[in-house]
Amino acid sequence: MATLQGRVISEGMVVAPVFVYEKFSLDKLNYEAGSADEELAKYEDALKVATSQLKELFIKALKELGRDKSLLFEVHQMLIQDDDFKDEVRNLIKDGLDAPHAVQKAGQTFADMMLAIDDDYMQQRALDFKDISNRLIRILANVESNTEILEPAIVVADDLEPSETVTFPKDKILGFVLRQGSANSHTAILARGMNVPALIQTPLKQNSVKTGDTVILDAVDGCFITEPSAEQLAEYNDKIAKRKAMLAELKQYLNGPSLTKSGKAIKLYNNIGSLEDIKSVLENGAEGVGLFRSEFLYMGRSSLPTEEEQTKIYTKALQALDGKPLIVRTMDIGADKQVACLRLKKEANPALGKRAVRICLDDKRLFKDQLKALLRASVAGKLSIMVPMIISVDEVRQCKEILAECREELKAANQPFSENIPFGIMIETPAACILADDLAKEVDFFSVGTNDLTQYTLACDRQNDAVAYLYDDTNPAVLSLMKMVAEAANQNGIWAGVCGELASNSEITSTLISYGYTELSISPAKTPIIRRAIAKTE
Repeated sequence: MATLQGRVISEGMVVAPVFVYEKFSLDKLNYEAGSADEELAKYEDALKVATSQLKELFIKALKELGRDKSLLFEVHQMLIQDDDFKDEVRNLIKDGLDAPHAVQKAGQTFADMMLAIDDDYMQQRALDFKDISNRLIRILANVESNTEILEPAIVVADDLEPSETVTFPKDKILGFVLRQGSANSHTAILARGMNVPALIQTPLKQNSVKTGDTVILDAVDGCFITEPSAEQLAEYNDKIAKRKAMLAELKQYLNGPSLTKSGKAIKLYNNIGSLEDIKSVLENGAEGVGLFRSEFLYMGRSSLPTEEEQTKIYTKALQALDGKPLIVRTMDIGADKQVACLRLKKEANPALGKRAVRICLDDKRLFKDQLKALLRASVAGKLSIMVPMIISVDEVRQCKEILAECREELKAANQPFSENIPFGIMIETPAACILADDLAKEVDFFSVGTNDLTQYTLACDRQNDAVAYLYDDTNPAVLSLMKMVAEAANQNGIWAGVCGELASNSEITSTLISYGYTELSISPAKTPIIRRAIAKTE
């Protein structure tokens, strides 16, 4: 028996048999190479087959997981037909490599190119090039995929490519346990879309489990138990039954107002990072969007988004929400969110460097394009604007002056916009907390970003595993600052909310409300859990 800790990417619990998925190895393939012309012909044939397979995968994903999850396979169709990629493969074959090795080398070359770009979106393309390359190699070597699961099981693998994840029969997948993997990868997104428990980065030794072994997957506490005892099986079967009952109870909290026992209304909003996420907001019964991360508009592109492009996106978001509030955070670029199109200089400590509002105030044109787009979109619904990483009253006043200039310029151009757009700031630094009383006199609302506030207060990088043990958003120092912020907001007649991870912690909900916070913005899936916590608060 062994209990292994992994990283949860999709919550749930299950006791079930294992299905061990093994990837093919190019070195072990029995492939007979022909002449260069023959290898080129084989590659062209494989290209046609792969394109057809990807079209089928797109349709399968569209039916089973929805439009947003299926778009990846449209991207794969474009990548596999990329002229530069195809030319690279052909040239390698002409230089003497057989088709499978030419595809592998070209795929690795393009993946390395993507990984060298300091942009999350482009780095994800590296995984996609590896995925399409492996597909081509399997076709060339006539290797059948071993994704055919006969009985419902937990899939155990080193890692999974997106196309492999979707190929598994959905009705047979009870969970995933991966030795590698990334929480933000397409595979992780697809696993969450399947609504099955999943762990990544699980230190499972090779051959320590085999297909058919009964195991326990606990993707709530993040553990994977092999060779469980009879007592553990009984314990987890009881836990699973209780969790099922709890989830059934939560259904009554999917919709309706969020009221405490005393009848106090709390605005329960969601944090999202794309238009596609709005579907989850509506499905989980949130009252609006408290944090719309606008960085996605700048990622994965070589040029900046235009005012027109941004206006269309914000307008679509407001229309999709159909009257529910939308709070857009202006670009929070820098630190852990780098984008290629801004060509920012490398910094020794980006978390304390040029990021968010500092970039905006330094590049007024960039900031104005976003603000004008937001103003123009405001006619489509209930929009609020929120600026991140504020540390002084002067910064707030500069932002308000630029916003006023944008209004005047739009008026001169006869562009309509709402005259009543709430303007707020994120409180993410000890400096902002200390100045909360002064800042409250300048804005319409506060939203506390507890992730950054915690790392800056406790002087521990939240991206650094070596100091992860220091990161605690319920630390008394953090909570003391948060109480100070809420009091300053209430004394100055503005509302204060919380949009960091702490807002999703149901054990702290009553504390936040007692401080005076009247808005909580959380991930969509947490909405019924926090609404229940609000209902149980005095």
